[in-house]
Amino acid sequence: MSKINTNIHQSLTNLDFSRNANIRQLIIDWPRLQNVVRINGQPLAELFKGAGIDVGAELNPDDPILQAKFKKILEPLLPAKVNITELDAMYNQLAAVLHQGGLPFSLETQVVKSLTTQGRMFDSVKKGMDRRVDLVSTDQGFAVKELFLYNGNISKQDPDNPEFMQESNEIPLLTGKCEYDVEITATQVKPVFKAMQLSSPAEQLETMLQSSPENLTDERADE
Repeated sequence: MSKINTNIHQSLTNLDFSRNANIRQLIIDWPRLQNVVRINGQPLAELFKGAGIDVGAELNPDDPILQAKFKKILEPLLPAKVNITELDAMYNQLAAVLHQGGLPFSLETQVVKSLTTQGRMFDSVKKGMDRRVDLVSTDQGFAVKELFLYNGNISKQDPDNPEFMQESNEIPLLTGKCEYDVEITATQVKPVFKAMQLSSPAEQLETMLQSSPENLTDERADE
């Protein structure tokens, strides 16, 4: 079983992120994530193309036609059996959990916070970070499955003198998985933390990402 930083685990369980976002924020965020986020296996890049959204152009988040196209992209995440009371409000609730600072990168965000408090940092602009986020429809709503593989260095605030480096091209320095189940009711989007996994071949780094030996929690994400 993998050992988990209880502070990270608690933040993920408590849904420690801002929900101060609406459909406008997705129009701002998602073009940057077009090759990262997938909905039922389709990358956003394909969904944008199918919806006639040119992400190479400057997008106006206040354009009602563009907002309608983004809502159409989100539509498969709403279970058909649920009679949504207010669709516009529901789409804004979806945006509040699916923006860049929400569920899709929640584990990565907490890892960065943990490293920062210990005076460590990833490479500049996280060079070497490979991400994938899958949004998968379920009978009750959808699942959010975050995966990141970090192949860069981790330093003590000095990128030129890394403390931890990838030792093998085949094994990432840091691997993270996180999963949420999101239930959709007639009026609410209700995310619930399901599981996480965080591992590194560097034992000292794994220890650094742990809270304290007496507070370690055992957890393993579904494969």
